[in-house]
Amino acid sequence: MKTKKKPQEGKYAIVKMLRLGTAIVLIALAWMGCSKGDDGIVSITEPQGTDETDNGNNSSTDPEDPLGVIVTITDLDPPSPASLKFGDSIAVTYDYEVERPAGARIWIQPYSDGALPQSNSYSPSPVFKQKGTETVYVSVTEGDTVLVDQLKTQINTPGLILLGVLLSSDPLSESYEAVDYQFTN
Repeated sequence: MKTKKKPQEGKYAIVKMLRLGTAIVLIALAWMGCSKGDDGIVSITEPQGTDETDNGNNSSTDPEDPLGVIVTITDLDPPSPASLKFGDSIAVTYDYEVERPAGARIWIQPYSDGALPQSNSYSPSPVFKQKGTETVYVSVTEGDTVLVDQLKTQINTPGLILLGVLLSSDPLSESYEAVDYQFTN
């Protein structure tokens, strides 16, 4: 005797899985609480874990680099100064050295007059460990004439990832390099 599955059972299973996933994300957010960084505004805190009681997750063996991360921009393409069209990218190549056991995320962002331009783009960051070289891309995609006068290098902890979504990543440091890129139509 054959039994047929009701066609709606498959739909209900998917709905139940989506509800479960949503519940897990909401529980994780409630458990972690909200922070100043949740509104998209970066707040830099003092580096942690540079004392003798550190468990090794936040410190470096280099006294000149208590954060355990060194980033050096080595190339800009096109070189600064340059005039670009909206959507054109600046290729930023940098060397990194990460001595933090958990690693770190590194973002390079375009800045105009001390802030991110409204319509900007920049490459995502994986978790970096050890030494290497990376090339990322930054751009301004639209607006009136926009002068990118700085590239911001932001270094964060690896953060908490749940279901493939980066939920939190604490800032460790930021620095700025003066550039001159004009984006127009």
